[in-house]
Amino acid sequence: LAAFAPFRLDGLEQPLAAADLDGMAWLTARSAVPIIADESLVSAADATRLVAARACHLFNIRISKCGGLLQSLRIRHIGARAGIGCMLGAQVGETALLSAAGRHFGTRVPDVRHFEGSFGTLLLEQDIAEDALTFGRGGEAVTIPGPGLGVEVDESRVLAFAR
Repeated sequence: LAAFAPFRLDGLEQPLAAADLDGMAWLTARSAVPIIADESLVSAADATRLVAARACHLFNIRISKCGGLLQSLRIRHIGARAGIGCMLGAQVGETALLSAAGRHFGTRVPDVRHFEGSFGTLLLEQDIAEDALTFGRGGEAVTIPGPGLGVEVDESRVLAFAR
């Protein structure tokens, strides 16, 4: 990892097996590159274990992986209290519903360092929302106003996948 220092990487995501907290802690203590917990972070209990082991510098919080918005917020609070940063991760092929949830989290939770998601039709042939949430030039994306997730689902697009 020391060889990567001149490249000023923003992080190295899950460099060891999810269950190897001792190895993650060892690496985190010695790394000039921030270590990001991803597969080892699914629940608030995982976040607590990662904090206790000092096994990362950042949490990669993926809304779907971490149990939804409320669980993701709980995980963020556990990390923040321990001085662990966070990034918003994404699921490959997420529809506008999950992109919207991530967008709400990323634009309303303070100190999110990095943002993934909102790929929409860059990865999907068709999304299920009436309005696209795909990020724009340079990765820019707007805050979604209003109540709920703020997306209208095109029911005919969902029915196309029903069996």
